[in-house]
Amino acid sequence: MTTLITAPTVEPVTLAEVMAHLRLDASNQEQAPGAPTVALIVPAAAGNVDNGAHRYLVTFVTADGETEAGTPSAAVTVTDKSVNGKVTVSAIPLGGGAVTARKLYRTVAGGSTYLLLATLADNTTTTYTDNIADAGLGAGAGNTPLEVFVAVCERMGIDTGCDLFQLMDMAEERIFPLMDHIVRVDRSSLTLGFEDGQIYRAIEALLKKRMRERKMYPSTQVLKPITDKLARARALQGRMQQGRVSFNSDQSAEWYDTCRLEMLRFPAGMHDDCVDSLSWATQMAIGAQPPRRKAEKVLPSWRDRINHKSASGSYMSA
Repeated sequence: MTTLITAPTVEPVTLAEVMAHLRLDASNQEQAPGAPTVALIVPAAAGNVDNGAHRYLVTFVTADGETEAGTPSAAVTVTDKSVNGKVTVSAIPLGGGAVTARKLYRTVAGGSTYLLLATLADNTTTTYTDNIADAGLGAGAGNTPLEVFVAVCERMGIDTGCDLFQLMDMAEERIFPLMDHIVRVDRSSLTLGFEDGQIYRAIEALLKKRMRERKMYPSTQVLKPITDKLARARALQGRMQQGRVSFNSDQSAEWYDTCRLEMLRFPAGMHDDCVDSLSWATQMAIGAQPPRRKAEKVLPSWRDRINHKSASGSYMSA
């Protein structure tokens, strides 16, 4: 029996669906904030903000977590921090009733990664004076276990000033008892997927040679294309409709427009590599085994010694 698969009359992912997921954090339903206003402080005053162009963004904090990153601000340039090295951040967005705090992020001079600048522990403050050097910025707008980050920095020769072993002890003795499950950063959780096709077969030997030369062996998974691209995309489509997929709100990324247009035109568009890559990533995430808490050790009991019965079927038989 042959089944004819035809293109659907309705786009699998509509423009409204894509835009709904670009700026909405599905975990707490609090929309990502807009951009703050930034300018050099007036009157001019010497400060610590490094020379160069900086951008700012805000996130909302609720009882359920932190929202997606908000819209980045316009760039503000510090020419000579010894003359004017402070920045006024104003019009800081206010959230809804569920917002308990807001986090302010900033790039280093000329950078594109947003690092934590300050936490505003309320939902009323709308201004902030930035007098922090690049070296004083905190973690990025994401969640990375601190002990893992410090270990990676040490491996790269970056001096963080942190005691790695004390951080590991604190994580195990203080943080672990509060967690529902173990956060694992290992070869299984960081996996490279390769579709089993002509391109992978052409580079496979060279890839393995480079791994041996550099003594780096990342976890890899060869993906067997046993279904067509339309069928593979169904898992991605369903999760987007449920609000379980979101994109970074920074729409200036060079891949954003290409990816969005492919998703809107799929499967009738000329190109579909972005959609297929996202579909494969979804399949890999679905197939990954979730972390599990180790089973608690049960202390031995006297009942364990009663492991047999007599021929009469009674434990009281002589």
